[in-house]
Amino acid sequence: MKCGQCGAELDEGAEFCKSCGAKVGTVKKVEEGMVEAGEKTVDVTKRGLRGAARLTGKALSKVGSATKKAGEKLKEKGEN
Repeated sequence: MKCGQCGAELDEGAEFCKSCGAKVGTVKKVEEGMVEAGEKTVDVTKRGLRGAARLTGKALSKVGSATKKAGEKLKEKGEN
C-alpha cells in the first residue's frame, strides 16, 4: 500500500507514513489540485487555500471573541 500524501510505500498496518508523517487513509490525491481528507474533498489550489485561510481566520476570530468575553466576565467577578 502507498501513502496517499507522498506516495511512499507503507508497512502493513501502519497508522502513519514514515516518510511524510501523514495519517494513513486520511488524505489522498483525487486529481490535480484536489485531495480527499476523510469524507471531504478539498480544493488545495491557491484559490482553494485562500478560501480555507479565510474560514480559518473567521473561526479564530470567533474563538478570540469568546475568550475575550470569558476574560471580561472573570474580571468582573474578580477572578483575574
